[in-house]
Amino acid sequence: MAYVVLKGERKIGDVVARAYGDLRAADAKRAEAALVRANPQLGNLREVRPGAVIVVPAVPGLRPAASADRADQPAAEAVAELRDALEDYRKRLGTRIGDEKAAIAALGELLKSKEVKTVVRDFPDAAAHVERVGAALKPRAAENDARAAFAKTLTKAKADLDALAKKLG
Repeated sequence: MAYVVLKGERKIGDVVARAYGDLRAADAKRAEAALVRANPQLGNLREVRPGAVIVVPAVPGLRPAASADRADQPAAEAVAELRDALEDYRKRLGTRIGDEKAAIAALGELLKSKEVKTVVRDFPDAAAHVERVGAALKPRAAENDARAAFAKTLTKAKADLDALAKKLG
């Protein structure tokens, strides 16, 4: 049995081309119908996530493309897709952690500023609000530190997936 791993194709014709190669229009229609029968989720391709394993059924007179013939391909491709998605997530998380750290620092500086002290002096009711904001900074920083620690574990997970992908070929 042959398989392909969805790489984000948004048209069934693109999946057919990956699974069977270049086909004449009539053969492409037959291959498309066979793919959808074997993989009903392809009926709404926009809802199928990249990395999904697609069964490439036998179609009389057509042969799956060479890339779809290898039985171990889905595992290796799925690991590679997972590794890439994990790395993308780690990078985005790292950016957000840095942004949050900067925002916490800026807010802490603002709370210590001459302007805020003047507002508190001139409007005593504001003191309670400023205190609550200051008190909220500590748990916010702790949550951000926890995210940073988690991001480090993602680096280790990526290395583990790299090793697995290498093993799978």
